[in-house]
Amino acid sequence: MAAISRSRNFTSFCRKCACISSKFRPQSLQTGAVALIQTRWLNLQEYQSKTLMADNGLHVQRFKVTDNAKEAVQIAKELNVKEFVVKAQILAGGRGKGSFSSGLKSGVHVTQDANKVGELIEDMVGYNLTTPQTLPSGVLVKKVAIDIFKGIQDTDAKYLAEKLEFKGPLLDEAAKQIKLLYKLFLKVDATQVEINPFGETLDGKVVCFDAKFNFDDSAKFRQRDVFAMDDESESDPREVEAGKHALNYISLDGDIACLVNGAGLAMATMDIIKLYGGSPANFLDLGGRNVKAAKDILTKSGMPLIPADDMDDAAKKVVDSLTS
Repeated sequence: MAAISRSRNFTSFCRKCACISSKFRPQSLQTGAVALIQTRWLNLQEYQSKTLMADNGLHVQRFKVTDNAKEAVQIAKELNVKEFVVKAQILAGGRGKGSFSSGLKSGVHVTQDANKVGELIEDMVGYNLTTPQTLPSGVLVKKVAIDIFKGIQDTDAKYLAEKLEFKGPLLDEAAKQIKLLYKLFLKVDATQVEINPFGETLDGKVVCFDAKFNFDDSAKFRQRDVFAMDDESESDPREVEAGKHALNYISLDGDIACLVNGAGLAMATMDIIKLYGGSPANFLDLGGRNVKAAKDILTKSGMPLIPADDMDDAAKKVVDSLTS
């Protein structure tokens, strides 16, 4: 999240929203003690945030919100586009990795079938969606947003081909290849498709000479063939082992280990360690899984744990422990 806010020059890391915010507002700036009063910040649903942006001149995808399947199908037909994104509306993150009490997997779906939109709504509205950031019981879904998914158009592809300096009959062929690459990008749930070089041969053919793909790990359940090709021999064995347990782990070159619940809090933890002169040894996001069990394991571990009251206190103590 790229959100930074400040209240009277007092800034703190927010544990709940993966961003920097002024969660505690000072009551007085006079010399001496400062009373900090915790304040609650309004949190909007995605569709409400998009409405606010659109009303203020920002470009967002066209969308409609509904709470019933019949209306959803009608909305999809009226939008008259090739593809739809159907998103359950709850405040918690990780919707794409969630599951419904109805049995439906994922709170975010892409489809080209208007009738399928209605079927998805039936399995979303009125059911609880459980994600890595909710309680085990999940959150009741009352509304669903239907976005259009326009995708890359002929004019877009041709523009890109022209910028790559394809000419004559190769211009249309390059544009066709670009559209096929985009289609593949969506089909396999890629997060990146890099073609370098993308060029022409001496006999006048447009060719993808080299490629690098990255994929969305949360799509593993529907991209089994793709993930079956994973060659783990060149990966950090610690990252491989973490992946087996659905943990997000990235090795770094510091000397302070981080075991954190939530990606935003993990990033904030690393930042504040650096702020106080330390260096994180890893990024490890537990993703909201088995928090109570993790606490029990730590309590019973017998390790010399150092308790802390907040992020500042924790960062200071962990850095001090390395120098004392």
